[in-house]
Parts: sequence; structure tokens; C-alpha cells
Amino acid sequence: MPRVCVVGLDGASADLIQENLERLPNLRAIATQGMFTVLHSTKPPMTCPAWACFMTGQPPGALGIYDWEDMRLPNPPRLSDWSLRHVPTLWDIVSAAGKGVLAINVPLTYPAREVNGAMISGFPVLARQQDWIFPQELRARLCQLGLHHVQELNPDTFRLRLGALDEDEFLSHASQSIQKTLAVTQHCMKNYHWDLLVTVFVATDRVQHLFWHYMDVAHPKHKAVPSEKHKNAIIRIYEEVDRAIGALACALDEDTYLFVISDHGFGPLYGSFLINSWLMELGLLKLKRRSRPSTIGLGITRSLDKPFVAQLSRLMDKIGLLGFVRRALPAWLGSGGAVLGIRELFDSIDLEATQALALSNGKIYINARREEEKEIVAQSIRDELLQLTDPLSGHHLDVQILTKRELYGDSCSGGPDLYVVIENYKYSVSSKIVPGRLWEVPASVSGAHREEGILLMKGPPAAQTVLWENVHIWDLAPTILSALEIPVPAKIQGKALAGIPTVI
Repeated sequence: MPRVCVVGLDGASADLIQENLERLPNLRAIATQGMFTVLHSTKPPMTCPAWACFMTGQPPGALGIYDWEDMRLPNPPRLSDWSLRHVPTLWDIVSAAGKGVLAINVPLTYPAREVNGAMISGFPVLARQQDWIFPQELRARLCQLGLHHVQELNPDTFRLRLGALDEDEFLSHASQSIQKTLAVTQHCMKNYHWDLLVTVFVATDRVQHLFWHYMDVAHPKHKAVPSEKHKNAIIRIYEEVDRAIGALACALDEDTYLFVISDHGFGPLYGSFLINSWLMELGLLKLKRRSRPSTIGLGITRSLDKPFVAQLSRLMDKIGLLGFVRRALPAWLGSGGAVLGIRELFDSIDLEATQALALSNGKIYINARREEEKEIVAQSIRDELLQLTDPLSGHHLDVQILTKRELYGDSCSGGPDLYVVIENYKYSVSSKIVPGRLWEVPASVSGAHREEGILLMKGPPAAQTVLWENVHIWDLAPTILSALEIPVPAKIQGKALAGIPTVI
């Protein structure tokens, strides 16, 4: 019977892999013996909607998951329900068919659900709890092997951005994360029966966020750093996950489909457009009179003093407390800080006098009851956005503006009214407010997500080799079910890809 192994490389870039295939022999072998194409992510191309779409076979509008947070005015922002308890996932469908499941470090699988096999939750997770793993006896076994929870890079990302961790330490931890994920995956493969295995390496995403400017000579931050030392840091991480893929591939028999995917791609980030500051200048957003701080909506990852935190970190290290604090930091800290900042932003706004406001990643919500009023405000925002100029060069910017209908279809009731992309994500669209400032250049990180992820697939000898085109991440669930000879539920909106037999 066929099996499916899916290796996720969080944020892996199709362009970077294509440019460096000679240095990535295992990915090159899959591409040569099978196929390699672009996998289209969600809009915005973020972890939360993308992995939710992967494991359900549903687009964002059908799931009601558009980003880490959503808002339905006049109600305040809320975290998206990424538990996915309201919709069947791959794990549920495959388990119900009597087949074995291994899900390791897959984002949005916390808390771990009961499956016919094993599940180790990925980001975001509260690793101090015990509900990140199923079955519970696996936790004790992993601890005996020195393999604690595999997803530990988010606190390190937070600390590096604050200056409490240096680049060499971070890269060492990223490498350890890859080796730990590989070891845990190999242990589970040997000790559990499985028909579907999905394991995710997150180091690719984290390193690209923080080290892109070292390799990109056109990046605004490139000249400000000693670039030679870390210019190959990202490619070395790709080489390391390539070796991990090779190790996993050696354990697969010839009847196994091997997929290598990413939830989104990556590229340079030059700066951020402060869209709520801009909406204030247009008179479309009003603050409450008592809300006059210098900066609103920063979140905890940007509101602490970096030199102070770095000094405090060194002191804690000397007295032996740093390791404890690192373990105690919740793994969701980066996104959680942003969400706290967005709630702070909302609480500062005079909603009755505000016609439009934005959450993170370019999501604009229009505060009007009638559709005619919404359209008038939306058109004025479109007209003004199309006049934006580059803060570095002064050139006219390429601004893409999509409506809710264009994004999610006619039947979608949630989500933003407008979605804004500037220069194909070279500039992020930030929700925070800094009075008198519309741009932050450079941004606090140097790499950001893109919509173009990766899809490599090598099937059994009898499978047809078909070059798939225009593939969306929600097409993978029905494709995987077809490969496993499991009927695809009628409610799944994704389409099984050609070349794999479809079971009815």
C-alpha cells in the first residue's frame, strides 16, 4: 500500500533553492526524478492561514482564518481559532480510515489531538504544559533520549532581535533545532506504524527573517554589517535541511510518495509602511483624546529597551538564570507580542470617529454600516495608496490592493475589506502608529514572507510524473488523501492534483 511522507521547510524559497540546487543534492534528486514547482500560499502569506489550509484542504475564506488575528467591527481584534476543532483535518481523516499518522512539529497542531499514531505539536505551543504531545508515553521516551520539545527557536528569535543573543549562538541553536527535529522524526518512524508522515523544519524561516541582509548586496542593511561572516548563513541552513531530507529519504520504500513543501516563500524586507499613521493623516482614523503616547501598537517584542535587555541577559547568564528564563518564555512570544500590540492599538482608537483602521500585514477594515459608505471610503483609500513613493529612492511604488471579494469570494463574511501589498512584500504594512512618521527604514528584520512557496514531489515508480502548475497550498490535502487511496470528502474545496489516482 502507498504511503506519503511530507517534509515541510518553513518559508523555503523557490528562487533560493533553484539558484543553489548544485549545493542541495537531495532536493536536486527529488526535482530530477519527480517534479519541482511553485506552491502558492495564502494572502497574506503567513504561517497561521497557510498551515491551516494545508491540513484541511480549505482556502482561508472557507476556514474563516485569514491571519493570526481577525476583527469584525465594532468588536475588538481576536486571535484566530487555529485549533481547527470545527473542521476535519488530514490527521482526523487518515486516522478514521484506519491508517497511521505521524505529525511532528507541524504549526497549528497545539494542543496535540488524539490520532492513530503520534503527534508532537509545532508553533505556537506552550511546551511547559503536557498537552503538546500524543501519546503521553512518547514524551517520557523522548526525554530519556534528550529530545525535549522540538520547537524552541522562537524565544531565541526574540532574544536575538533584542540583542540578548548573538548571531553565532542563534545559528548554533538553529542547527540544533534541525538535528533535534530529524532525530525525533526518525525515532517516531521506527517506533510507530505510519501511512502519513508530516514533519516540519522551522529553522529556514527564522534564519531568513534575521540574516537575509547578509547575503543580499542590494539590501539597505547590507552595508551596515560585517557581511562576509554570515553571508552564507541561510544557504548553510538549507544545506543542513537538505541532508536531513536525505536521511529521511533513505528510510522510505519505493511505494512512498515524498513531498517537500513550504507554507510560503521568502524575500528581502526593506522597511515598513505605517498604515495607521497614514490613515490618521488622511483623517480616516482618530485616536481617543487620552491616547497620546509616542508609539501605539508596538507589541512587547519592540517596546523593550534593547541595550537594557542585553545587559540584563548577560547578568542572568552569570548567575545561572538565563537558561531557566529561555525555557520559560512561551514559544508564541513573537506573534503574541504583536497581538498584544494590536489590542493596545484598538483600545486607543476613537471608533465612532474612525472610518478605517488596519491590523497587521496589510489588512484594512472599513468602519461603515452601509455598503455604499464602505465603497466610498475604500475608493478613497485605493486612490491615495496608489500615489505612494519609495522612501529610499522616491520612485513610484507598485501597490497591489485587493478587495474581500477578490480574496475570498462572495460568500465570505469575515476578513479584511481591503488587503495591501507594497512592492511584492519588500515593504511590510505595519499596524502600529508613530505620529508624524509613515515609514520605518530599515525594518527590524531583513527578510519577509512571499506568496511563492515550494513543492517538490517524487512518487512511486508506477506514478505518473506530471508537472503541476498553479498549485495552491489547500490542494495538497486532497492530493495526499488520493495518494493514500482514501476518498476525498466532498466538502474539501482543494483539488487533487493530476497524476495521482483519485478514489471515489
